[in-house]
Amino acid sequence: MRKLQPCLLATLVLLSGPLFGQMSAPEAPIRVGGHTLLVLRSGVGSFSPVERAHAVEQRLQEVLDSPTASHETSVQNTDLGYVILMGDKAIISVTAGDEKVEKVTAEVLADRWARAIQEGMQHAKTQKASRDLWRRLLNAAIVLVLAVLASLSVGRGKSALRRWLEARRDRVPTLHFRGLELVSRESMYGALGHLLAIFSLTLLLVIAAGALLLSFEQVPA
Repeated sequence: MRKLQPCLLATLVLLSGPLFGQMSAPEAPIRVGGHTLLVLRSGVGSFSPVERAHAVEQRLQEVLDSPTASHETSVQNTDLGYVILMGDKAIISVTAGDEKVEKVTAEVLADRWARAIQEGMQHAKTQKASRDLWRRLLNAAIVLVLAVLASLSVGRGKSALRRWLEARRDRVPTLHFRGLELVSRESMYGALGHLLAIFSLTLLLVIAAGALLLSFEQVPA
């Protein structure tokens, strides 16, 4: 009985080899924007399915974040096999391992993956555009509220300066030249009031222009 134990152990190891091999290569979903586009079940070279999926996700995210990148997928048959592209950017290649695991030809698998990537990226693009729109509208609202508060502050400051000037009305100097009064106290007081009004209006226009520019920058074209 003792002599059979090493043989039995060796047999179990040999039989469990394929099982361990399958467990060492887990399925790796490719996700963009929380949506699963496809699932990889085969690695490439030293890359496991998980590492391969992570690299593909990075490429897709770069396309999604780029305002000028094309979101149109295509399949190109190269010397290295079928390659799926978005615009002119290579996203993923279909390998012999993929063909074996999925039990379909590389051409069929490439077309299937290309459609899945196309649909998933369109969905992610729509979600991203919606999130960006709400964020920009919120920023624009904040800018407008700050502009209103700044305008109110300017108005209060103008009123305070006008009260200060009114309290010192009798101290406003006159303008003389060789004993002649060129500008009376009332005229000087009126001129100072006009300058205060012009300064306040200019400041309000600057605030309004800045608020409009910042708001328009937040609204997508």
